Amino acid sequence: MKPLSERKRLDELESYLTTRIIGQKHVIPQVANEIRNGELSMHRESEPRGRLFFCGPTGVGKTQMAESITEFIFGSAEYLHKFDMSEFKGLNGLEKFIGNISGEVGRLGYVLEKHQKGTLLFDEFEKADASVWELFLQILDKARITVGRDKTIMLSEFYIVFTSNEGSEKIIDNKYTPFTRIEEYVRERVKLKFKPEMIQRFKNLIVFNKLSIDEQTLICRPMLEMEIDRLSKKFNIKIDYEAEILNLLVSRGYDAKYGARNMKNVIDDQVRNALAKHLVAGDLASGKLIFNRSNHQLDFII
Repeated sequence: MKPLSERKRLDELESYLTTRIIGQKHVIPQVANEIRNGELSMHRESEPRGRLFFCGPTGVGKTQMAESITEFIFGSAEYLHKFDMSEFKGLNGLEKFIGNISGEVGRLGYVLEKHQKGTLLFDEFEKADASVWELFLQILDKARITVGRDKTIMLSEFYIVFTSNEGSEKIIDNKYTPFTRIEEYVRERVKLKFKPEMIQRFKNLIVFNKLSIDEQTLICRPMLEMEIDRLSKKFNIKIDYEAEILNLLVSRGYDAKYGARNMKNVIDDQVRNALAKHLVAGDLASGKLIFNRSNHQLDFII
């Protein structure tokens, strides 16, 4: 069993996730329960440490949740290993995933040979070939997989996370239907997509809601400050910003369909363009990002 100090730290999990995940309060207790069980070794030794299935639209926090729990448990997001499952569709999808008899171990085998613990994130799982889906009956139930070179690898120290966009159009288009009914619709869609024996290996299908403009506004500031901090360190300068630029970024970045992903793209584009003009002019001095009313863009001034 983990030392008492580590067990007590699990009391902080829900508070920690609340600071990291905006607009999805309803999913945090479900996720926290699974993580606590895993960290207290409630699972059978033949099972993965935890199994989570996140459903919902793009850009609403599914990947951010996987990153957050990984950082909380292992101390770094480097322990998160993400697989874009659209890469494993078609006739050669299975071979790309687990290798072949000629000695290749595939993408999954390559990660598992290098790492003994962490979070395995299988993003947009529905896009993989059905032959890849079949592998997960063994992964989810027995925490093991046989890859190329006929090598069997154990996954009992890993958390397994699926994401899926199945049924997301109903969430995006919803205006008046109670979210509990939308959740049920999405869960039924996912259950129709995959075999029952796979779905039954998850305690819950956890459905993320779309983000309102107010929630995306709350997300904007930390995203902006993270990008500013990265660029400040890269060029060894101090970068401030006036609060007014947040209005510009939110107005251009808000997207009901693509969520915070579009907000991040707008922030990156606007901030980098403004700083690049400053650097090209020959200046490498600290300054401030401001809203230029003449061209409705960001400028960087010393």
